Amino acid sequence: MGLSSKLNSGRSTVAAGIDTEALQYVKAAELVGDYADEPIVLKGFLRYKTKKGPAVLVVTDDGRGIYLPQRYCETFDELTDEEVADMIEGNNAIVKIEPMSTPNGDTVRITFADV
Repeated sequence: MGLSSKLNSGRSTVAAGIDTEALQYVKAAELVGDYADEPIVLKGFLRYKTKKGPAVLVVTDDGRGIYLPQRYCETFDELTDEEVADMIEGNNAIVKIEPMSTPNGDTVRITFADV
């Protein structure tokens, strides 16, 4: 695929009908233990750039936009069109968010699952 094809592909990464401007935005770290027994069903994701570099936000079926740690960006960049479509259909979820420490500071580890 040539560069112009990639730039003009217009790949949708969020389910139709979701108003991304109306999302309740939260950091993943704010949800540690907050999801109880129910998985957080994903309906897509958004990639964007910050002063610190690339970033990713997942869109949930309950109207939240969850900012993920930067280390997840590469994984989302590598998703195939089929994997993105699967997520948009609500077939993936966050099932665990737990705190962890790294040499760069405190962060979270996120466990994803198919639903």
